[in-house]
Amino acid sequence: MLLPARKWDEKHNYKEDNRMSEKKPNILIVISDHLSPKMINNDYVNAPNINNLAESGISFSNAYCNYPLCVPSRSSFWTGRYPHEIGVEWNSGTLEIDQGITTLGEVFKKAGYQTEHIGKRHDAHALRDFNCRNSNKTRIVTPGEEAPWNDYYGTFMDRRTAELCAGFLKEEHEKPFLCVADFFNPHDVLPWMDDNIGPHDNLPLNKDLPSLPGNFEIEDFDNRADSIQRLCCRNRRLAQAAKWSRENYQHYLAAYCHYVEVVDRHIGMVIDALKSSPENDNTIIVLMADHGNGMCSHRLVSTHGNFYEEAAKVPMVFAGALPAGFAGGKRKQLVSLLDLFPTLCDFAGISAPDGLSGKSLAGICQNKDSGQIHEYLLTEWRQGSEFGPVAPGRMIRTNKFKYTRFLENDGEELYDIENDPGETKNLAENPEYLEVLKQHRTLLSEHVEKTSDHFYELKVDAKQPEHDPGYQNHVYNEKEFLTGKK
Repeated sequence: MLLPARKWDEKHNYKEDNRMSEKKPNILIVISDHLSPKMINNDYVNAPNINNLAESGISFSNAYCNYPLCVPSRSSFWTGRYPHEIGVEWNSGTLEIDQGITTLGEVFKKAGYQTEHIGKRHDAHALRDFNCRNSNKTRIVTPGEEAPWNDYYGTFMDRRTAELCAGFLKEEHEKPFLCVADFFNPHDVLPWMDDNIGPHDNLPLNKDLPSLPGNFEIEDFDNRADSIQRLCCRNRRLAQAAKWSRENYQHYLAAYCHYVEVVDRHIGMVIDALKSSPENDNTIIVLMADHGNGMCSHRLVSTHGNFYEEAAKVPMVFAGALPAGFAGGKRKQLVSLLDLFPTLCDFAGISAPDGLSGKSLAGICQNKDSGQIHEYLLTEWRQGSEFGPVAPGRMIRTNKFKYTRFLENDGEELYDIENDPGETKNLAENPEYLEVLKQHRTLLSEHVEKTSDHFYELKVDAKQPEHDPGYQNHVYNEKEFLTGKK
């Protein structure tokens, strides 16, 4: 049974009443950067802590981010609004959301919660009203404990995050808490790429290499949107991998799996601290990520500029001391990170502020909502500013299909996710799917109008390829694409 909704006055201040005596649940949010849901119960990954959370709790198998890039995604779910609504559409440490935009920390703090954020931020000041610690980004590289892996700054920061969070959880708390353990890894697979540019000899491993995914090659490359065909000329990571052998890609997957295991150990430190604390029986645990990882699908090693399942899907798990009536297990409904804000308010018995773009998942968690609560989900892409090319796109995900629209040359892609989960066949030009295509075009147009999205007004400003089609044919400029300097 969820706590009854809290009462607020016209200034959004909590109004005391006799329900203050109710014991409100604590909430521990565990965030992993770049974590794909495919890493849960994966044969190549030893991640018992992540697996246990997913198996013991409520796991959403169709959860999506709203922008497959750190700052826009995080700013979006901390405010419960689409990236374009809050003006955060690229990665930057200088962006700052408007003071008038309500944040999750603000709502929970006003409701009497102690709000603590430990670890990676990348939030455009959307973590307002959290006590934030441990945002050091100094690049550190040392030999790791397990050959042949290096430890990068993310691993060092995660270790500190786990220690600080464990210490916080072991303290006595006079107020209910909303604590965020925000980890970098498996993001360290990206600095690993900086050490493995282009064709190279792989360092020996003491375990089997992961297999390449079935959608490694894009069989209908000429049928993809121009923005997808040209990604290698617009993203340094794809350029770094352009001349890799198949085995080089397998070693990338092995590195990714390794850094998942690293973050799993740090997550384990936090969960162990919670279990040994008096608050364990009153703490809901949320496991999630800001976005996924290319994982070599379509030869992609980043989330940049694409909406494929590997980039856009995220784990979303609710575990721990769930409210009475909540049933563990998998849920197949379409949900997004925008649903986090209203769901947590529901868990805590707090009235969610007006204007949130998501919906509470409490009914699904209680198995009261057996059908879809969203007609569609939407994910954005723009990037740009000084941080990369501008090639705007939008993704519409419905129950069966995924439609993507790029402004560059009116590029469109349509996939039957139900029958083609690997997105191997673009159906946008297939006459048999013309009505489906029109329906999704209409959904996008209606969404743009309803949310005052400036998508159709954005401009394309992106470098064109100067090589034969195919990422493997990329001809890179060492200064621009291998060092990231222009």
